[in-house]
Amino acid sequence: MIFPPIEYSTNNMEADYAVRISGKSMETTIQDESIVLVKCTNELFNGDIGIFMLMETLCVRDIVNLMKRCF
Repeated sequence: MIFPPIEYSTNNMEADYAVRISGKSMETTIQDESIVLVKCTNELFNGDIGIFMLMETLCVRDIVNLMKRCF
């Protein structure tokens, strides 16, 4: 689960917004309560990490074997 967007200052000009992560499903990659910078895109590739809306909840997931799962 992801908390709502937050006010966050950074020198990273490529980030569109920042969110605080809640949960341990992405540990060891992203720690619970971490702030992550997000860049909006229309494309994701194997190995990318994406933020998705699942049943009205924002979730963070890594993209693995995307092509193998498409039939």
